[in-house]
Amino acid sequence: MIATTLYAGSVTRRPSKELQLDLTLAGALALFTFLVIVATANDIGITYDEPVYAGEAMRAQEWLGEVFRLTSRGEVLAFTKPELIERYWRGKDMQPALLKWAIALLGPISSAWLPGLAGFRAATALFAALMVAATFAAARVTMSRGSAIGAAFLLLGLPHVFSLAHLMSLDVPVAAMTTLTTLLCYQAVTRQRLGWWMAAGLSFGLAVSAKMNGVLVLPAMATWIVIRRERTRENLLKLGGVAALGFVTFVATWPFLWIDPLDRLGQFMRFHFQHYPVHVYYLGKVHLLAPWHYPLVMIAATTPILPLAMMLGGSSWTLTDCVRRRASSPELLWLLSAGIQIAAFVNPSTPKYNGVRLFVAAFPFLCLLAGRAFEWALSLPLTARLKAQPRVLVPLWLLALTPSLTATVGSHPFGMSFYNGLVGGTRYAPFEPTFWGDAYFHTLPYLNEHVPKNGAVCVLPDSVVWLFDYYRNLGMLRQDIRAVANWEEGDYVVFHTRQSEMPPLAHTLYGTARRAFNVRHEGRALAVVVRQSEVKWAVERDRLRGVKKNSARP
Repeated sequence: MIATTLYAGSVTRRPSKELQLDLTLAGALALFTFLVIVATANDIGITYDEPVYAGEAMRAQEWLGEVFRLTSRGEVLAFTKPELIERYWRGKDMQPALLKWAIALLGPISSAWLPGLAGFRAATALFAALMVAATFAAARVTMSRGSAIGAAFLLLGLPHVFSLAHLMSLDVPVAAMTTLTTLLCYQAVTRQRLGWWMAAGLSFGLAVSAKMNGVLVLPAMATWIVIRRERTRENLLKLGGVAALGFVTFVATWPFLWIDPLDRLGQFMRFHFQHYPVHVYYLGKVHLLAPWHYPLVMIAATTPILPLAMMLGGSSWTLTDCVRRRASSPELLWLLSAGIQIAAFVNPSTPKYNGVRLFVAAFPFLCLLAGRAFEWALSLPLTARLKAQPRVLVPLWLLALTPSLTATVGSHPFGMSFYNGLVGGTRYAPFEPTFWGDAYFHTLPYLNEHVPKNGAVCVLPDSVVWLFDYYRNLGMLRQDIRAVANWEEGDYVVFHTRQSEMPPLAHTLYGTARRAFNVRHEGRALAVVVRQSEVKWAVERDRLRGVKKNSARP
């Protein structure tokens, strides 16, 4: 699909050698991305949502097996049986099916040749590869080949994006499909051929099947069509056709919706529009709902400074150029796409948490704008000569990419804990240093070595005890170690330092107890292990302080 998207803005057919070279580069970027992700997939701990999606994918596998078994017996409509759908497609998590299908279909193959978690995480690595290749293809619409490669590497080199690309979660898949769908819609509008509109509709359905955020392609595209002022009504009607085909594709990929579709679609919509709030530590304070500026501040705080400046420069250049020429451009579509992904979470009533995870789909477009800023800088009178010298462009792009790549390599496997120097780095940033439970993984070697035989570990908060049971079932935690919720039963207490999730005991231990082990990044503790004797001391100290305080009252 990407192979046909490289020259959407061209009215004349480019030489076949040019096309072949770009196709080769897109494939090479995708392959490189996939290999890097799977090679490092076992470095990052399991996050809270991954076991859910892995479990749902296994049920999808079982459903397929049962359907094939019944079909082989002559029941050609076995896939429509309500009892099978109810058994294997529960819809408990209220998340669509694309990632589950990817894990279900790829998992048995990849698990055979990839060790540990990498086998299941390979599905997300494929989406990451697609995201990077689609970014390159979109960049080639208006940029030189070198700048397109630079924009693609810039995206892969963002610490939070790189870390999220490893995980069995919905965020990178929806970012990949959103980027591809936007590119296909752009081609459909500029080429006006039915095939492009059909491809855009199918891709849009898969984007929504990746995550609800996929619907945000439509308002961005519709706004761009109106601003473009060329065959506006016709293109808007065709965009409606994209939405209709996408809806059919979305329903077709999620068997949960096949039974009582209207009611279950209502459940799906209510879940997402009335999502339960999630506490978040932001700017030194715990919020039930983060303020409206959360996405803007988090993007500014988690992006290395030079790429951030390039993103801002590309956005400013795009707006200025469109106003000056009173015309639209592909760059304006990238800006609108990034803006709408972010604007969806600016709403004060919308839950905002987990760093940039929820709006990571904005980053491919921001990196496209950063690449455009690079080209714009080379068009200035002082630098115009450099543009004609490819040997100079490579070092310049390497210079531009160095902060991102350095930050990503230096922060791995804690890329989701990265903050830039504008907020004091990870050590001093007034935000959550960790948020998704991955830091617990790095306490396992210490616990396996030091917990006595048949001993126990108290996990804080108690809602995370299951994660250590999960590690034990995977063979990563010793089989004789029990995970418990009561600190008095544990030989050690372990907790991560997500302030909004730490119970009072964790806050007490973090502030006063001597630690047996720390998981640190840039001098800041992400997870802490404390011996039971130290816990008793801290609890007794707090009790005595409370007695003294109460006895002093009149």
